[in-house]
Amino acid sequence: MKKILTTIASIGLMLVVLFAPTLNTQAQQAKDTLTLEDAKLWRSHSTSLSDDGNWYTVLYSLLEKADDAKAQKKDSSALKKDSACIYGEDHSTDVLYICNSKSGIKYRVPRGKSPKFSDNSEWIAYSISPDPKVKKKGKAKALVELKNLNSGHTRQFETTARFQFSEKTNLFISSDQNSLLIYNLDNNKEHFVANVGEYVLDKKTSRITYTIDSKDKRGNGIYVYDTEKMTTQALETGNNLYAYLSWNHKKNS
Repeated sequence: MKKILTTIASIGLMLVVLFAPTLNTQAQQAKDTLTLEDAKLWRSHSTSLSDDGNWYTVLYSLLEKADDAKAQKKDSSALKKDSACIYGEDHSTDVLYICNSKSGIKYRVPRGKSPKFSDNSEWIAYSISPDPKVKKKGKAKALVELKNLNSGHTRQFETTARFQFSEKTNLFISSDQNSLLIYNLDNNKEHFVANVGEYVLDKKTSRITYTIDSKDKRGNGIYVYDTEKMTTQALETGNNLYAYLSWNHKKNS
């Protein structure tokens, strides 16, 4: 009897050894396989905080931007479901969230990026990339959006320009290769200047100095714009190229 039990036990052990690889393979097949389509859901996360600590941003950026046509072709219902579960939206775009840590207010900005808070924590500005679906039709344009965090009111500018908030004066400044936009956040008035070569913001006063650099050199010169009085003064004009501006208060310049 003991010999029979020993034989049965040996046969059982052999069966386990023989079928273990098969069982392991079946278990592996039952698990989800990571594919390139799954990798398209991967995002990097970056955050920023307002100076008063009440507002913060979270930017979800796709690590790999899928081609529009391929994205539409491979857009399965399962992929949409997984993406909605993780991010609450379509997986094919970057998303910027602007959140208030106290009130729970949350703004969602599809294709938003490069957020910047004003020094008084009352405003935020960010870029918005063109909508790929509209871009195919040639109608999509890049935007810079300015949002009042207290009221939620927004102002959009069709531009790819760089932007910044002044440190002491309540100004929003946007500039590209040949234009300058100065937007007063207190009275919602703006001052636009074309053919700008360069500009420099005086951090101690409300003045902005800029140069005009036109192709025909007409109007070229150095100008000072007083953001409080909303007046412009020409310091020097001529058919010259003006550059390398800087403020020097010791010489009252």
